[in-house]
Amino acid sequence: MKIKVFLIFIVVILLFLAGINVWQGKTGNFLFSANISQPVENLMPIKNLETSDLVLEAKAVISVLIVKNSEEKILFEKNSREKLPIASLAKLMSADIVLENLDLNKIVEISKEAEAQQEDIGNFKAGQSFFVKDLLFSSLIESSNDAIFALSEILGQDTFVELMNLEAENIALADSDFQNPTGLDLENKPSNFSTAEDLVKLTKHILEKSLIREIISLPDFDVYAADKVFHHKAVTTNQFLESSLFPAGYKIIGGKTGETPLADSSLILIFQNPKNQALLINVILGSGDRFGEMTKLIDWLNLAYQW
Repeated sequence: MKIKVFLIFIVVILLFLAGINVWQGKTGNFLFSANISQPVENLMPIKNLETSDLVLEAKAVISVLIVKNSEEKILFEKNSREKLPIASLAKLMSADIVLENLDLNKIVEISKEAEAQQEDIGNFKAGQSFFVKDLLFSSLIESSNDAIFALSEILGQDTFVELMNLEAENIALADSDFQNPTGLDLENKPSNFSTAEDLVKLTKHILEKSLIREIISLPDFDVYAADKVFHHKAVTTNQFLESSLFPAGYKIIGGKTGETPLADSSLILIFQNPKNQALLINVILGSGDRFGEMTKLIDWLNLAYQW
């Protein structure tokens, strides 16, 4: 009888020890897999729940964080899927079409129609000739309507706009519609519509193009005519490219502005968080103070999230 009880006791002890080993093994595997799937540089910021809500007057806003493994997180949004006029933000798509379809070293003559575009930014005159590349820089840095219109004429207006919309389909811009290369209002109606959400996708797409990425980061650029004579200095419309105006602690990558009477003002800003090198894309549409509201958004992100 004593031997039987002893054997039962031994079996119970062995089962108990085996259970401990199994539990430890499972716990160890869980912690190990967690460490593998969440490397430190890819950790998302933690929301500070005590931070007050941000109130912005813009019609639509979005802030998206993109970490090294391409994982994304929306940090702030307001009406991010509302379809709105985007004014000169459309030039980002136009620049993509130029880059994919035109020879940058081709010489372009400014037409009367190009010169007649609203706003005389760049002081381009009919009969003057420029390289495609110089006109592209002018289009994105100082947002010249004359320059981007002249580039679109090479392919023809209808073909150029068709290519803009085809590219929108290719990169899954589900709620975007392009009607001209400039973003100007047409016949007292806004043109070129998109959403803040779609514009994040467009921004990610154009950031893959090294030349566009370079252009939208420049505060200015010397534009030369085709005969190599200096024409003018293109100065950015993006005030944040002046380092003194950009909030401390971030590295600015670039951006694009847009503004028409009917679309109000808009702004895309791309910058890098210094602590984890993550990329942030902020979009503001339909604002009366795009730079002021962008500053408020960035300041709020610093308070609302622990990086």
